[in-house]
Amino acid sequence: MRVIDLPPALAVSLVLASGSIGCQSNGAATGAASVDAGSSTKPASSAKPTTRATPGAGRANAAALVGERPYRTRPAPASTDAGAGRLPALVVALHGFGSNGTQLESGLGLDAIADAHDYALAIPDGTPDSAGRRFWNATDSCCDFDDKKVDDVAYLRAVIDDATQRLGTDPARVYIVGHSNGGFMGLRLACDLADKVTAVISLAGAGYLDASRCVPSRPVSILQVHGDADTTIPIGGGTAQRLPEAAPFASAKDTVANWGKYDRCLGVLSPAGKVDLSPALPGAETDTTRVSGCPSGLDVELWTVHGGEHNVQLSARGGDALGRFLDGAGIVTK
Repeated sequence: MRVIDLPPALAVSLVLASGSIGCQSNGAATGAASVDAGSSTKPASSAKPTTRATPGAGRANAAALVGERPYRTRPAPASTDAGAGRLPALVVALHGFGSNGTQLESGLGLDAIADAHDYALAIPDGTPDSAGRRFWNATDSCCDFDDKKVDDVAYLRAVIDDATQRLGTDPARVYIVGHSNGGFMGLRLACDLADKVTAVISLAGAGYLDASRCVPSRPVSILQVHGDADTTIPIGGGTAQRLPEAAPFASAKDTVANWGKYDRCLGVLSPAGKVDLSPALPGAETDTTRVSGCPSGLDVELWTVHGGEHNVQLSARGGDALGRFLDGAGIVTK
């Protein structure tokens, strides 16, 4: 067993990172969401209660996995029905290291995003490590520091299968939204579960340094959002802050460039405008870039939050921008 004892500063940083992207402001902005250690999380909407998922009638192994590790769900808005022309999408939310799904749901304002874009939510939790910190076994860079070898790919496949059946969502629109360790895990799922996953938003995560380790079975839309002042998971790649024993990860730019190649895009990263993602930073602080020449229905993008640290508030406008990226993602078969 390989145990890495995280320094207190890093442990706190990663816990704080679970529900937001970049740096926090001194005051709360209207429509903004962030996470503070020890703060209470907002309750689920009474009109759309959060429920505890139980095994469905799907595959036996999926039922066993979700039975051992239950997860929470939130149905899509009541306005979504078969008469609207399509089934709701499913968003699987993956928290950061040392946190949990409830903090991520609250910190990113996922309820509001789900209401605005007709999403159902599946909110699983990682496995506690020897110090009680929940983690996803995403890559050799992050964050199975106890070497527990948890098969989170199999578990999250089971969550997707079970939630799709239980919530009546569109199996062709399964989106992963993950922050930090959850971002690493989301990108891992795009590699290993491309048959299930339509799009991934990685907030301060990263892909494999060795691009050959990812062999997706079909293209997946990818959005990497990263603060250029992030010292916990540096935008330029390397290792997690003060964890020299961990394997290095790719830079945000290389992560996106690699996905452009996986997805058979013919172009390069090109400017695509600005987004006002964070109320804690002045103006439209986020530069968006997009890999050109991708097949129809595919988007591979990098959004750089200038001045953004690992822990940033997400405004209502920023949440809507993420939702619009997901809404534009489509399936492209090989």
